[in-house]
Amino acid sequence: MVTLDVQALKASVSLREVAERYTSIKGKPGNGPCPMCGGVDRFFLHSDREHWSCRKCYDKPGDVLDLIQAVEGCDFPTACARLGQDLESFKRTTTAAGARQKLERPRPWKEDPHWIEDAAAFVARSQAHIEKDKTAQDYLLNRGLSMETIRAYGIGSTGEKGHCIVIPWFLACGTLTAIKYRLLKPFTPRDKEKPIRFFSYEGSDPILFGAHLAGRSDTLVLVEGEMNAMSLYQCMEGTADVLSTGSEANRSMIPTVAQQYKHKLLWYDSAEKALKNSAGIESAILMRSPCDMDANTLLQNMGEKELKRLIDLKLGRVEAPSLPFHGEYVGSAYEQRVNDAYDVAADQNDQARKKALQAFDLECRKGPAFALTYIAQHGDPLA
Repeated sequence: MVTLDVQALKASVSLREVAERYTSIKGKPGNGPCPMCGGVDRFFLHSDREHWSCRKCYDKPGDVLDLIQAVEGCDFPTACARLGQDLESFKRTTTAAGARQKLERPRPWKEDPHWIEDAAAFVARSQAHIEKDKTAQDYLLNRGLSMETIRAYGIGSTGEKGHCIVIPWFLACGTLTAIKYRLLKPFTPRDKEKPIRFFSYEGSDPILFGAHLAGRSDTLVLVEGEMNAMSLYQCMEGTADVLSTGSEANRSMIPTVAQQYKHKLLWYDSAEKALKNSAGIESAILMRSPCDMDANTLLQNMGEKELKRLIDLKLGRVEAPSLPFHGEYVGSAYEQRVNDAYDVAADQNDQARKKALQAFDLECRKGPAFALTYIAQHGDPLA
């Protein structure tokens, strides 16, 4: 019986080089986009260079085998076998002087006809599968998405890697570059408490999500995440092109894409992230998620009509109504006060106040009467 020396297996490779198989890493010890949840800079390597974490989806230190399990959705023995089989491709590569050689990120959608054929065939199977997969349909419908939107984006489902939603990424020309999975039954890696909800098809290169549906408007809305992009596409009804960005390595193209549009709105989770991603984009309107509520959350709470109105207000397409107690809400100092109060509650981990401010923010967006009714019933949350 052969005993696998796990420690020797892990020591034989560089965690950074394995991580660079799945995402782009910059700096030292290194950080970059998370290959599981897609967060811009949430994934980072620890100072010991043997462990990694994600600030959103994997907050405990993981080793190289945990990384393979998390990204590929496999169990521990499979991860060991995967690392052992690909040992040569994962080993440290050095120059004659001993300096580490940087690995180039593979782009199989450009270079490998077998990947293109296999990935397209998998997407086609998943699209056929979701048509009879009521659980997957209900999951998306309950998030506020219509079957028309689901089919427009080519969304599918599969049971091949656990029960997953399958999300393909296409270029404007229709070329498939990436496939992401969203687990309906999250996978919890060995010795971890927090489940993994997302991972990618091997060889995926996410560039711009929704590009195949763009080109119909002079207005661009750039957001985080596929669900948010699909939510806004659905409510905007062709009056704006909606795109979501992929890996850090591909974000350099955003200014080039944005310059094709007369109007640009960048909606990110935080004002800081919106400002960072607006670099090189002229006359961009920046927007943060109000009280940590993203586009899909607002779609579920406000509906398509009110979400479209929110975007139109930010773009200056419609005139905002006046609230009797503090003028316009969207883009106003009062809206900023609500968001600032929410940030304070978040810092203090005051869950009850966070929920109250989210509820009040939604009422303000519905109109003056709704906001005043809330104040009459619950009191002014800013008082």
